[in-house]
Amino acid sequence: MLAIIDEGVFATMVFVEPLEIVSLLVDPNAIWCGTDKGFLWGGLAGRSKGRPYPAWHGSVQKRSTIFGSKDSRAFEYVFYRVGMNTARVVDLVKDDDDGLWVGYNSGKPARIQKKGDQLVDGDGIVGSTPVSGVRRYVSIEEFIAKKKNAKYEKYTGSYGIKGSPTALTLAGNGTDVWVGTEANLQLLRK
Repeated sequence: MLAIIDEGVFATMVFVEPLEIVSLLVDPNAIWCGTDKGFLWGGLAGRSKGRPYPAWHGSVQKRSTIFGSKDSRAFEYVFYRVGMNTARVVDLVKDDDDGLWVGYNSGKPARIQKKGDQLVDGDGIVGSTPVSGVRRYVSIEEFIAKKKNAKYEKYTGSYGIKGSPTALTLAGNGTDVWVGTEANLQLLRK
């Protein structure tokens, strides 16, 4: 459940599909939401433009209740999944260069092999497999406005990350990020 409080007005949002909310970032017209089943973007209805890729996915269904006001427009968000990765989002950090860092932790090693035109994970599950790692989405608001697949940079073991991410925090310079894993702490330079 999400709750928004603003000048004596209280609104709640409950997702129909059970989702554990792990991390939040709030912009004036959008809410970035890390969950146990992937990354969500909530755009304020009527103010936020576009929607995230994959555009063919419908919105994530929710129920809303508002207390203290008859005008719900300031609280009416429409949520969509961002991208295809359904791994648990452990943390979200926005840098000073309009980049959004997302730490994914699938709980198991991300060994994916291509079998024809399908992706198959170690358990033989076909489709969009949850993948652990850190991604930095570059100018993600621009891609959401255009309803296009957001460009991202992948940071994995070649950058010194050992294990799956557990936490992210912005470094003092406003562009680099510290990544915590079960094995180490690593500074990622953009």
